[in-house]
Amino acid sequence: MHLIFGSYHSDHPQSLIISDNNHQTCIACLVDLCADNSQPNVKKHYFMNNLLEIFKSNRQNIISILQTSPYDTTQIITVFLNIINHEDIHLSNLSSEGINVILSNVKHPDLVELVLNTICGRMSANYHFQHYLPILNLAASLLNKFPVLVPDFVAKCENTFGDVLSALSYPSEDVKMGVLCFFDAVCKKNLDLLRVDVKLLLVSGVVKILKEELNESLLCNAMVLIQILIKEEAQLTELFQINYEGTTFPLLMKKMLLCQHTQLQIDCCQTLFLAMSHQTFDTRKADLVMQCDIPEILFEILATQNVNLIELIFNCIRKFCNHKNFFINCHVIFGIDPIFRCVEQLFACNSIVLLPLGLTREHLHLPIPFIDIQNIIEDLSKNVSDLFISSEILKRKLNKGCITEIELPEQLLIAKLSAINSAISLLQDCISDPSCFEASFKPPQEIFANNSEKHENSCLVTEFIATILEITYKLYIPVLYEYSGVLKSLQSYIVFLECLIKLEELSPKQMQEYFISLCKKDFLQWLWDLKRYQWIGNRNEDICELKKYCDHLLKIILTNLTYNFDGTEGVVPLFDLSRLNGNLNDCTTNLLNFHNSLWAIDNQLTVVHSTILAILYFNKLHSQCDVIKPINLLEILSNFIQNCPNLELIPHFTHKHLLLLFAISCEESNTDDIQKTGFIKPAINILSQLLQSYHLPLNLLYTHHESLIKWIFTEPQMANILGAPLLSQWMKRVENTEQYELSTLRTLLLCQNDFAVSVFLDLLISSNFSMPIWCMLGDLISNMDADSRCKSRLAVIKKFCGICGEVNGRKMNETTENVLAVILKILTHMHASDIELSDMKISKNVCTILPEISSCELISTSYLYLNNMLSIFCENGDNKVLTMILSQPKLMNHLNQICFCKSEHPIQPVALNLLADLIRHQFNFKTQVNSTFKLEFKQLQKMLTTAHNQLLQSTLAFIHSLLETSFKSPILNVESILDDHDKNFNCLRLLYIYLQNIAMKVDGVKKDTVLRCIIDLLTFVQHYNADLGTHFICQSWIGVLFEAHLRCFMGTQNDELKRLLYLFLEFPVVNKSVLAFVFKLLHQLTNSSSFEKDSVLELFEKLSRSSYYVNVKPKIEEYIRSIAVEE
Repeated sequence: MHLIFGSYHSDHPQSLIISDNNHQTCIACLVDLCADNSQPNVKKHYFMNNLLEIFKSNRQNIISILQTSPYDTTQIITVFLNIINHEDIHLSNLSSEGINVILSNVKHPDLVELVLNTICGRMSANYHFQHYLPILNLAASLLNKFPVLVPDFVAKCENTFGDVLSALSYPSEDVKMGVLCFFDAVCKKNLDLLRVDVKLLLVSGVVKILKEELNESLLCNAMVLIQILIKEEAQLTELFQINYEGTTFPLLMKKMLLCQHTQLQIDCCQTLFLAMSHQTFDTRKADLVMQCDIPEILFEILATQNVNLIELIFNCIRKFCNHKNFFINCHVIFGIDPIFRCVEQLFACNSIVLLPLGLTREHLHLPIPFIDIQNIIEDLSKNVSDLFISSEILKRKLNKGCITEIELPEQLLIAKLSAINSAISLLQDCISDPSCFEASFKPPQEIFANNSEKHENSCLVTEFIATILEITYKLYIPVLYEYSGVLKSLQSYIVFLECLIKLEELSPKQMQEYFISLCKKDFLQWLWDLKRYQWIGNRNEDICELKKYCDHLLKIILTNLTYNFDGTEGVVPLFDLSRLNGNLNDCTTNLLNFHNSLWAIDNQLTVVHSTILAILYFNKLHSQCDVIKPINLLEILSNFIQNCPNLELIPHFTHKHLLLLFAISCEESNTDDIQKTGFIKPAINILSQLLQSYHLPLNLLYTHHESLIKWIFTEPQMANILGAPLLSQWMKRVENTEQYELSTLRTLLLCQNDFAVSVFLDLLISSNFSMPIWCMLGDLISNMDADSRCKSRLAVIKKFCGICGEVNGRKMNETTENVLAVILKILTHMHASDIELSDMKISKNVCTILPEISSCELISTSYLYLNNMLSIFCENGDNKVLTMILSQPKLMNHLNQICFCKSEHPIQPVALNLLADLIRHQFNFKTQVNSTFKLEFKQLQKMLTTAHNQLLQSTLAFIHSLLETSFKSPILNVESILDDHDKNFNCLRLLYIYLQNIAMKVDGVKKDTVLRCIIDLLTFVQHYNADLGTHFICQSWIGVLFEAHLRCFMGTQNDELKRLLYLFLEFPVVNKSVLAFVFKLLHQLTNSSSFEKDSVLELFEKLSRSSYYVNVKPKIEEYIRSIAVEE
């Protein structure tokens, strides 16, 4: 077995030995051997290669070792940094690669910052250009992976950037490539941080590369850097002013375009497009570009087969079209016709990107060839039905897993529809421009000869629209219908609906007939399904846009169905209307055409009944104004209910429409008018009889509207039948959409409707709703007036106490536990100012029944409630709840079992939080304790090594409470930790190491908590055992740790900074890293704007009694003089 061990292997832990393929290798030994200057370079090559092979082949093991082993990762990186500038270039490259591999696996910003700081120092030294390469490559890689560190790096190294840029003159393509990649990483998102002179040097260096180099990779990187630079207008101006040995920026772009390298041509087109998109790209700059024949070259390159390049060329030509000289200087030679020929060719080859391009008004000269565009659209749409295979085969293949997506044909469909949309937009532009309208649809011969005869190439607006309508009706709508459940993207539907809306604006007469034809093909039902479909994976903006188009088009269609073109009232023939689908959803239209014959229609035409009610239903939901008075509508609906012989045969969605219309009409009508008519009660009786024997779930009759629920609970007959089902649907909608409206529920409670309140509480108890419901309850109750809120609270408290009395020591069943959990959640989310003495009864009941509970959810809710009550009372100086909890031995024993159980428990974090608050408040109030727990360090050790984030956070809060009370809380017996001297040293040292490891891994709130724990531990050890405290605080890592997390205590937390600094001042610190940190901490404190002068003087007084005074005496005297001057 092959072994690689060094002379100090016995000092290294066993965990650092990697076994692989009958080889055993010690990582620590390899690092020591690499750092040994007595080893020859050949051996170092071997050792470095072994290290890299281990890092790459044992990635997961290495990550675990570097994160958990006491062996310091910083030592490995330090060894590699010492080798990176070795005279042996191969060793330098290996060390750079090693650092990169380590930091890619152990992503710690502090280590990256250490490496970058070292690189800054090395860059300022006078190294040979060839030795710059490993450093630059490493810096570029790290800055790309950690862009947040770029600003600090630029601030430290900007003075050396001029020397780095001079390496562009070094005769090595690798060095030049390294410099370009380095500045690409620096400038990508932080170009504004560079000084102006550095930017000018960078521009000059890149231009020189473009002028002199032939290496295609080098030129591509230079073009990428140019694209970054021209984002600033100043650099764009500088580029157009540069004349390097007779070569200008446009000539360099010409050189890139004329080369045969496609990627260079793409980069060049991107650069030109970015430059021409600037507001400062004026006519002078455009003329300079056109003088170099760049537009002509772009036309020539259109022959390429690369779709991305063609798209960029079109974008550049569109920018050129904004300048008059483009048509004067270029159009005469080449014309705009090649663009259309190219687009026509691309139509045939189904190019996804280019189909909708080119059809805009500013790109075309009169007369616009609409007949050609029409022919292109016809050719383009011929194969639209062949884009997808039949739905049966497609579904079969999808179910079998033979195919996973149909994105390509879907993208082609979007592109074809976008081309039609562009043509319609072009038509809109021409019609809105009187100067071009007539000429737009006539050939040149007809314009100049003033011939009234129709030319064979001419095209009328109506013919053009009719062609598009026919194409969409026969080709696109069947495809969209068939694949509605298969298409993943919304864009095809959005573009199609946008086309129909634009066509309706262009020709309302044609579209009226078209919409009636569509309705006969269930188009309205399709629109409704499209709107309510769950579009998973699409952006919210696209979903909102689709719904907007659906609503708008539905309104247009229904308006066309019920109104004549001249605006007068019109009626669609009954035969046509009866053929419409019964579920006319989301409609907004007028009922005046139908209400007189509503109850006289033949009984067999139930579809017509559904249609009319649906029109009314959606008119009420979405229309801004009522076309029928509420009292008249109420009369119509009552007569319909009483005279319809087959009311039970109407579809359930029509019953839903009828209920909502009835509710809204009753609410909006005058009460006196309703009483005079006397037709409400008979209609309600008939509806009640219908609903009592309803064969479908009653929740299907729900519509999310406040009037419906309010009306139901004002009518006792309807409330008994529909109250619970519809209120349940309202709550489910709140949960599913994560939105809530308080008006409905608040109205129910404020109107003192006892039945509604009872139904609501019963629904909460019988269901398991998510967090939006509880957020809603908190807002609801806190915004109610005092009387209503008090009434609701008393009702809940009464119910809770009644249930607890019924239990009376017996084991609760699952239903009872769910009831109590729901009520406690309601009480927990109530406003803190509403806590009253009556809540003490609940707290006492919770303390009594909690040890008997078996439901984890109820136990967790109970602990949360007790913790909430404990915090509220103690913050107000009242220890009633604290005394009550501590006086319950069964509860305290239960809490002990949960907190310190043998295996992790889901309730353990909540229990630990409560225990931590009990320890802290008991220490403050000095409350008597009847039960004492025994805390073993093994239990604490197990909780500190958990992988559960919530449990770790609660453990840190618990330790913080222990340290705050200096382990003197009577609730816990910690003799096993502190009684024996040796054991004490071992336990405290282990606790110190665990907190150190956690501090290097966590972030956010947990980092704040663990650092406070470390400071508290150091403070405790200082008074408990000074020798041990000195040993802890003089360790080398502590300065690095606190300096890395110094920002956690800056700003408003100067008390913690003072406490930390005072702690250091009381120890004779000799470690250089800790000493440097103390000085840095002192400097930041004295320069902090929120640190008062009295505190600084107090600090200086304490400092004068320490060993630091001699070193900082000049700074102190200077600061005191500045205070005297200000006063």
